Amino acid sequence: MKKMLCLLLALLAGVIAVNIEPVALGDAMTERCPDMAVCGGLVWRVDDMTILCEDVEAGAIRATLPLSECLQPDEKLLRVSVAAWTDNSVMLVLTLSDGAIRLEALGLADGTISAIKEYDASEQLGFLADDRAKWYEVNMIGCGRRLFIAALDDAYHFHFFSYTPDTEALVPLGERSLAAYTAAMPYDGDLLIAGPGEVDESLLELTRLSLDDGSTQLLGTVVLDSALHAANFAWDGSEGLLYYSINNTVYALSPGSAEAPKAVGALDSAPAELRLGVVAGDRYAALSENGRLLSCDIHSTVTFTAQLRIANCVDDEIVVAAARDFGIDHPGCTASVADIPEETNLLSELKAHPSEYDAYVLDLRSDLYRSLGESGFIADLSGIDTLVSATSDMTPRMSKALQMDGHLCAVPTAIGSYCQLLNVPAAQALTGLSPEALPTDWPGFLALLGQLADSGALATDGDYRLFGADMPADVLRDMVFGSMVQDCLLWIEADETAVDRLSQALPPVLEAFNSVDWSRLSAIDHLPALSQPGTASGDFQLEQYDSGRTALLDSGMPDITVAPQAEGMAHWPLSVQPGGERLISQVAFVLCVNPHSDSPEAALAFAAHAWEKTNVETKMALCQSMNTPVANAAYQEDLDYMAQDTALLKQDIAETQDAEARASLQAQLDDLQAYMEDYRNNGQWLASEASIARYRSLADALVPIAPDFGFDDALSDLMFQFLDGALTPEAYANRFAEAVR
Repeated sequence: MKKMLCLLLALLAGVIAVNIEPVALGDAMTERCPDMAVCGGLVWRVDDMTILCEDVEAGAIRATLPLSECLQPDEKLLRVSVAAWTDNSVMLVLTLSDGAIRLEALGLADGTISAIKEYDASEQLGFLADDRAKWYEVNMIGCGRRLFIAALDDAYHFHFFSYTPDTEALVPLGERSLAAYTAAMPYDGDLLIAGPGEVDESLLELTRLSLDDGSTQLLGTVVLDSALHAANFAWDGSEGLLYYSINNTVYALSPGSAEAPKAVGALDSAPAELRLGVVAGDRYAALSENGRLLSCDIHSTVTFTAQLRIANCVDDEIVVAAARDFGIDHPGCTASVADIPEETNLLSELKAHPSEYDAYVLDLRSDLYRSLGESGFIADLSGIDTLVSATSDMTPRMSKALQMDGHLCAVPTAIGSYCQLLNVPAAQALTGLSPEALPTDWPGFLALLGQLADSGALATDGDYRLFGADMPADVLRDMVFGSMVQDCLLWIEADETAVDRLSQALPPVLEAFNSVDWSRLSAIDHLPALSQPGTASGDFQLEQYDSGRTALLDSGMPDITVAPQAEGMAHWPLSVQPGGERLISQVAFVLCVNPHSDSPEAALAFAAHAWEKTNVETKMALCQSMNTPVANAAYQEDLDYMAQDTALLKQDIAETQDAEARASLQAQLDDLQAYMEDYRNNGQWLASEASIARYRSLADALVPIAPDFGFDDALSDLMFQFLDGALTPEAYANRFAEAVR
């Protein structure tokens, strides 16, 4: 029953998550495409609609060719990439909008780029052309007179192929998951595949893949802080060295040797992750996010004044972004990020090696955060004026949570919050009460549930139900009680004197709870079936069977940005006692500095740099004086993409003969056009005056908590003793106060 309660609380309350922008798969994949190659020591690449041949040693462009010269007047280009072909020529891979794939061998002669030979590969490679169907991405790499193809399907697996245009031979070479594939490079007539280990993502696995039959040979593994953060791989066969970059720092390693990777250079800007790196002469090159070619001398002597290691215990994206360009803003410094699960005993590791990590990203108020501070492994940040200024602008509760012994010790990089939502129209329809007359505390809420039980409005097959999932009476009762107790704990967290008032405040609430007829609030007699344990976590998941009825209550995350919210839903926290505070849970990722760092000044500078890199919406949500609306910079671009998708759907509808398929496409078009119209009206702001004002109205209610905030075993035992009738309201209130004191 305890596990079931936790399951339902997670299901109905939602996971308290931090405010981090997710990266769309399509956006992430476009950064992987290898649109750069080296032939004869020159870098060939595609910049917008122009082919460039660049001498990175001399820092000059040798020749250019407009892509339009490779296309017929009526041809439209869907995708293009460049692959090395021979010592003095490249293969231009053109995927056309009509599904055709054509290969152009290009060479450089007398300062101009000219076509050497054209291949029509549509018959063999046509299955790769329609990236709107199965393939998210298609990478092609030149390997002598063959092409290596890595095609990512909609199940997130790369399918490998070898294709020889001269003989039109296509050979399947197996597949590899997205998580285990980062880059492929020509290697002694075959391919060198680099990617994180299947079991340990901090290990970089180097595998030789045969272009003849797909057989593999593990060449070795390399220990990195995180193989996921390594990018821009390039193999130099003449030196037998593998080059890659972590952030803007370039490393070299010899596969199979026992030597650790060596820093050999620093790019003057941070390259985009998962772009292709190349070695041209004595220079290593990579593409930046804006397409600019970056390079550095890989044979010069490199001396770093500080090489920071950051322990990322919460998988925070901001610290990764901050590490990427830290060396740009702070020359001579570099920062790498190690993904360390928070359950790992970081404290024991630091006690054995105090300077192992220079900084860490933690859950605010977590056990690890507290234990590191108590053991002297969190530095005072009070000397950083920008951080002191920012944190003093935060709510008093957040400012206090970021301090230890009166000193600033952490800077937030991401936040999130949780709050109950009320369907106001549904509440009015069921109770006849205006929004202002609805209860704001638990006694009033439980009295309202009693009225709804007496009316039978939620126990029938009517239009409404209490929560988003139907539950039998005993489970519903347990779930509501758990939510009430969590609000009691939140009250104690917000006000340390509240525990002394629990014994008097709780009994009236518990008596109101006992007076509710839960059987008349439930429309089902048993739970839906439980699925099998998940392969990833082993946790059970509840299958919700939608009855089509409208939920009176839901969960939501108050946010300062403009976000779609179900129509009529309003934030509705409840106080434990009449007239008490209505509180909202708030969690945060924070960055802390190790006072034992070998580079203390650089580590403190990194903390300030991480705050600079923190998302503007996160800063606004934290800093109360930041109230200027923020425009959505991607607004027009998003509308343009939607317009393109609309045009494609209309074209597909016009070309589709099957009536059922046409109806399906039309439904997609109708949904897209409706969404587009809503976005046109409401999407121009990231944070609007209204969204900022709404969030500011909740500021005093926000209470920083640990991410695992809630029941321990003792409180769970007490809860079920009360629910089983073994404890009176007064006895439960007294024992609860003792347990949390």
